[in-house]
Amino acid sequence: MWARTLEVAVGCWLLMSPFIFAHGAQPVEWWVTGFVGGSATIILAIMSFWPPLQRIHLLSLGVALWLISGAFLSGTPTPAAVQNQMTVGLLLAMLTIIPTDSNEPPESWRRRMEAKRRDDQLLSE
Repeated sequence: MWARTLEVAVGCWLLMSPFIFAHGAQPVEWWVTGFVGGSATIILAIMSFWPPLQRIHLLSLGVALWLISGAFLSGTPTPAAVQNQMTVGLLLAMLTIIPTDSNEPPESWRRRMEAKRRDDQLLSE
């Protein structure tokens, strides 16, 4: 779940970045990218805490690709806000592919440990 928590933090950063980088009269796409991308990232990360939707965070990969492609399509020179979007997009892509239960051992190991516990329990009786 630690990766989902970091995704929420990345989403908050996206929401704040238009103000931090003072977009001002810059293209409206930068504002939209910050607010829509940040909101979508936060919503998807929070929804993945519910077990039936634990894989919904993978849709954040679409947000990440949107951020990365937007940075490439913005042209040169790239202002700090666009560089921020590229960096956040890459970070979000890396976080998105981390499984929700990454802090637990693999499923096969968990089954084996559970079987061992049952065997040990039967031997102790």
